[in-house]
Amino acid sequence: MSALRWLFLAMLIVLLAVSAVAEAPKEPEQNDRVEPKHRPMLIDNETWIDANNINMVVTNHGSFAYDLTTQDPGLEFPKGTDKQCVYAGGIWIGCKVSGAVRVTAGSFTQEYTPGPITEDGSWHDVNDPMDYTYKIVKGDTTSEDYRNWPADLGAPVDENEKPLLIGDQTLWCVYNDADPEVHIADEGRTDPLGVEIQQTTFAFDWKGALGNVVFIKFLIINKRDNTLDSTYVAVWCDPDVGGASDDYVGCDTDLSLGYAYNATNQDNVYGGTPPAVGYDFFKGPIGDDGEELPMTSFNMYINATDPRATLESYNYMRGLDLHGAAVTNPITDQTTKYMLDGDPVANTGWLDSDPADRRFMVNSGPFTMEPGDTQEVVVGIVVGQGNDRLGSVSVMKFYDQTAQVAFDLDFDLPAAPASPVVSVAELNRMIKLSWGHESEFPTAPGYEFQGYNIYQSESISSAGPWHLIAVYDIIDGLGTIYDLTLNVDFGVPIYQPVQFGTDHGIQRYIEITEDKVRGLPLYNGTTYYYRVAAYSYNPEPDEGLPATLESSSPILAVIPQEVTTDVDVQEEMSAAEVTQGRIDEELPPTTDKVLVGITNPFELTGHTYRVDFTEAVPPDTIIAGSDTVIAHYQWNLQDKSSGLYFYDDWQVNKTGDGDYLITDGFVAKVVGTHVAELVETQYLDPDGEPSNAITSVDAGCDVQINNSGYYGVCYGYNFFGSTLDPVADADQFTTVEVRFSRTETQMAYRYVRPGYPYAGFVEVPFTAWDAVTEQQLNVCYVEWEESAIFDSTWSLDDTDVGGREYLFIMRSEYDPEGGIYDDDNWGPEQDVLYAMWGRMRTGKVFDVDVEDGSMLKFVWANPASDNDYFEFTPMEPGTDYAKAKGELSNVRVVPNPYFGKSSYELNQFEHVIKFTNLPTTCTVRVFNLAGDLVRTLEKNDETTSILEWDLFNESAIPVGSGFYIYHVDAPGIGSTFGKMAVFVEKERLNTF
Repeated sequence: MSALRWLFLAMLIVLLAVSAVAEAPKEPEQNDRVEPKHRPMLIDNETWIDANNINMVVTNHGSFAYDLTTQDPGLEFPKGTDKQCVYAGGIWIGCKVSGAVRVTAGSFTQEYTPGPITEDGSWHDVNDPMDYTYKIVKGDTTSEDYRNWPADLGAPVDENEKPLLIGDQTLWCVYNDADPEVHIADEGRTDPLGVEIQQTTFAFDWKGALGNVVFIKFLIINKRDNTLDSTYVAVWCDPDVGGASDDYVGCDTDLSLGYAYNATNQDNVYGGTPPAVGYDFFKGPIGDDGEELPMTSFNMYINATDPRATLESYNYMRGLDLHGAAVTNPITDQTTKYMLDGDPVANTGWLDSDPADRRFMVNSGPFTMEPGDTQEVVVGIVVGQGNDRLGSVSVMKFYDQTAQVAFDLDFDLPAAPASPVVSVAELNRMIKLSWGHESEFPTAPGYEFQGYNIYQSESISSAGPWHLIAVYDIIDGLGTIYDLTLNVDFGVPIYQPVQFGTDHGIQRYIEITEDKVRGLPLYNGTTYYYRVAAYSYNPEPDEGLPATLESSSPILAVIPQEVTTDVDVQEEMSAAEVTQGRIDEELPPTTDKVLVGITNPFELTGHTYRVDFTEAVPPDTIIAGSDTVIAHYQWNLQDKSSGLYFYDDWQVNKTGDGDYLITDGFVAKVVGTHVAELVETQYLDPDGEPSNAITSVDAGCDVQINNSGYYGVCYGYNFFGSTLDPVADADQFTTVEVRFSRTETQMAYRYVRPGYPYAGFVEVPFTAWDAVTEQQLNVCYVEWEESAIFDSTWSLDDTDVGGREYLFIMRSEYDPEGGIYDDDNWGPEQDVLYAMWGRMRTGKVFDVDVEDGSMLKFVWANPASDNDYFEFTPMEPGTDYAKAKGELSNVRVVPNPYFGKSSYELNQFEHVIKFTNLPTTCTVRVFNLAGDLVRTLEKNDETTSILEWDLFNESAIPVGSGFYIYHVDAPGIGSTFGKMAVFVEKERLNTF
């Protein structure tokens, strides 16, 4: 073992002067224990299982959910709230050896020592630093615990002899009761049983039931020569559901479950929604008949009536009262081994009615253990929180039943999608979150990736509650997903929505400028909490399995803020910063575009990137809405510095939606079509903005004007006919601009309806151009004899038929002499590119509202090929001392004045003042008005412009109320100073 490992263990393992610690006096008048004396041992009290909503201490000598170091409660729920619902827990074993009762207890005093029983039957060295609680985590195979996994001591391994990870976290330790000197607990005080217990603790970071359960597997081995007869195993619990003195307990014999809940709907810790906590035998010991035993009894007692003798403990484990008499159910007047087995939700049966500081024991037995025999017992600790105390009981029992299904499946559970790896950019009143596509690969048969959920916490505490603020799911016709879950209002399982998809498409980034919970802008310097999770869906899950699986989602604590004053970053990239190129300049350029969005300016490298295109062999079939499109070319992104392409699979998305991959702090979107076609017709005013002056008639064509109104723009091929087929002759088509002007005009071929005879070569108030080559084009048009605008030039009116002045754009180069399209060569049957049956918008007049400089633009899409490429260079963060000098005067202290507390503080024990708008490196010195230095704070971090002061002086003593001067010294930039007022709250003693 490395020296670093030894040092790490020395820091994590608490050296106790005793191997058992007396309970902290919650109520001094009831605490009459005598603290035992015995030799020291290494107790690991620093390891917690925290995979899901439960955060619980797991020691290496039979104690769990008890913080031995501080003698405080050791099961926090929900994780991150500092609210506790269990004070302590442990495993007890009682039996008869040669007719004499023996008990090994693990309550506030532990009668177990760390390590295995050796081959000669003695206990292991209690000072061996290897006998701690090992912890492995999903996705981490490089940790010290993973690499030093003690398989030789019994730690479980998989089929490849690798550490066996069950769920998302697995903890393992081994302990024994062989040392007679530690058998000094009031509940025991007998000779050892000679058992070794190998304990595996595991949990799942799942949404719903499994996210509120911790499983503990006890492998009990009889390593002595004694036969353990009439053996019982018990899990003991001192539940403190928030406040300690207002708890009820009960049991459910059908579920093998003992539990605690609050006596009222108002708890001094949890308020109006106190949780319920249960201990369940998911797997009991095997009886002498070979059958698995359930919970065979449930007992409870209150603080200060704990068993004080071996026989009293053994009586409790057998379901008797303290003195060995049978317990009578006061409701049925029948003897029972299950105290308080009524239903508090239905208000039936024997219910608890005397709120107090309870303890309970969930017991199973009897069974016999011969020398060398093993028993495996699996206990689940289940916590549920509903809308009130009884709703919490319903939730807890529902979770318990769901967890039992998972256990019965041997935890052969479908894997949720991988957790998105989220990048965070903290900007001025803005937060940008972006992530990769690692969650989108299949993880379980039958479950397909469906989308992403983005959550925000309601409170400054990271524990929530959490609100769904955005959903990005695939477009497949599936939005809301229903599944069997518990309705907390009624306490019954029903099918109800569990996922709230919008069917609007995938996106892998979000820009947040608003506190979505409160409906307020984001404030600089304030911490906000977010989570990003991925979910999958199975329309036909196996019985007992959920329809949807959601990944774990680590909490992101982010602080909007000004960028560090001496750092210059690029937050946006314009279209003009993307250059377009062609390998063969003689070929027409693509009409595709590349748009670059900055998702995290701090991750930009300054490299030049290139978008390349290659032929798709075979062509790729794409479903776009209700259409099937054939993609003949695909694209990829290359870092020109390395020459490597980023994407393993070449991309085909050109929709401009959110379904693009994020890389190096940006997202590059290729936007265009896969088919050469007329994609739109625009009418633009002289400023290039869309105008509604010209619209179209319902001519049954393909394209609208400005994507609104009727479809009045066609290929010539589909109007009166043309020699140019837009599919077969796609290379002849191009984008055309009809540029209106009363002074810069051209001649056009005129035809008259009815009959459509040629009527001459006349002037029209526009010119027509190939927008790619700037070649001027011929045009033809039709006039209707019966219209009010029959005037020998092209114009439109606002009637339903627009004057029937059809316009035809020809492929041929403009010849001002005419003679190309006449009676012998009728234009609308020749090389027509586009035909338009237009009209003026109601109330609009052609001669007035069609201004010089306005334009009709027929936009032809020319998809990119391997002849095209795009390049761009996002700017990496740089140093700008001039900018920093100019912003030194913007350094601020918040809050100022400080009145007893700030919004940055999570509890009354911490104090936070923030210095904002600082450069990367600086020294902040705080002085009192006498000029004495109070505190020196150093900053050397380019990722934040904020520095915190905890209101302690250099001697770690809280400062007093008063006025203070601060001085900021930034090397190479300059210095500034300011003043602040601090008013600290008055300290009051609560113990005299």
